[in-house]
Amino acid sequence: MRVYVPATIGMLRRLVDDGQLAPVAGTAFGVTPALRESYAVGTTEELEYAAMADAARASLRLLAGTLAPTDSAPGPDSAAHSASATGSAPATGSAAHSAPAAGSAPGPDSAHGPAMTSDTDSAADTAWVLGAGSAPGSPSAVDSALAWAAGADSAPAPAAVSGNGAEPARRVVVCADIEGVRLRPDLDDGAVTLPGPVPGSAVAAVYVDLPDAVDAVRAAAEVVDAADMGDPDAEFILGDADDHDLAWYAPQEIPFLLELL
Repeated sequence: MRVYVPATIGMLRRLVDDGQLAPVAGTAFGVTPALRESYAVGTTEELEYAAMADAARASLRLLAGTLAPTDSAPGPDSAAHSASATGSAPATGSAAHSAPAAGSAPGPDSAHGPAMTSDTDSAADTAWVLGAGSAPGSPSAVDSALAWAAGADSAPAPAAVSGNGAEPARRVVVCADIEGVRLRPDLDDGAVTLPGPVPGSAVAAVYVDLPDAVDAVRAAAEVVDAADMGDPDAEFILGDADDHDLAWYAPQEIPFLLELL
């Protein structure tokens, strides 16, 4: 199944270094039966775009509370990398079917973790990624996500996991082909739980914000909690970030992209 995994630049670095990606709580998004039913009309490519938009919104939650004070040198800004409708990339003509936004991030670029489980901690982490978890800074949501990613019963503070605790203000979505996913319509129409870490060989493409989206993404990450509480002004700010298309990169381009960030 083609899935879209919310991630961060730090998680991409782990993917390159370790050869696998550990999604927080194993959460990803895809074109599920529930997602298809939620749209009266829509091609597969349009539904893939909707699933990717869900993952991009979840990436915002991973960024909340972990952003660097200022971004480093901007990465490639080429029109050739704009997300477009291809066999491995979603179409651009569909309105995004976005998951609710909430939660502060636990420094998701931590070391690869164990296979995904359905115990209490994993369930709490999944709810947090989907915007239905504990309040910002809650130890139950943040610490358990870190513990899962590190494969330990206890976890270090976010700064210890990411090195300096800061992430560039770029949403990241990893597109991969994974078998054995578990559908989670109880969480969100397009939500799925992956059976384990995503191996590098399964990655089909990566989507990353271009430099011109940084300000909008930073602003959106700062108000994602308020948007979850129904603040219309915060929702408007999130919409500004949604207006920026993520750029498409082939798997072999990831190391070069990271060098330029």
